[in-house]
Amino acid sequence: MTATHDTPPVWEAQLTSLRERVASFFAQAQASQGIACEQGCTSCCHVDLGVSAVEAVRVQEALAKLPDLIREELTDRAEALASRAPSEEALPCVMLDSTGTCVVYEERPMICRTQGLALRYPPDFIPEEALSARASDGSALSWCPLCYTESIPDRQNILDAVKIDELLGLIDLLYRSESPTESPERTLLRHLVVSSG
Repeated sequence: MTATHDTPPVWEAQLTSLRERVASFFAQAQASQGIACEQGCTSCCHVDLGVSAVEAVRVQEALAKLPDLIREELTDRAEALASRAPSEEALPCVMLDSTGTCVVYEERPMICRTQGLALRYPPDFIPEEALSARASDGSALSWCPLCYTESIPDRQNILDAVKIDELLGLIDLLYRSESPTESPERTLLRHLVVSSG
């Protein structure tokens, strides 16, 4: 079934639903434990991030709406990221402006939407230095020490990162199957900036 002018594509509705579910989970965790993740903190934003095709298209739409001056600044940052040697310290994400604000915040990728939450991964999925604790079943747990300053996360406030990735992967497959043009499976955000310029 194809979408009409009044009905969004199925992938878009599914992506919106997943984003809303993650936002609701975040709000619950924030309300019950008072986690301190707020706009202005960029400690997890020092990365040259790659995104799936379905997220890339949403970021491209957001980039197209930005004023030319901001897009020029993004292009300068993208070039700085591209010229950085792998051994150098990570630079801030290309999407952060000079005040540390994400210029595509409403369309930010799922990985950004889950930052600040406590996340559950398979036992050997994340590097040892990123490990905060282990669950009783051996799962790796990771959380930001800046967000959980008073206590460790309650069990009901730990998000299963693998399930979120799996759902996003299914939505991405649906998007790519409906897309009239072929898209790469993953694209660096800095490449999106350059291609939108």
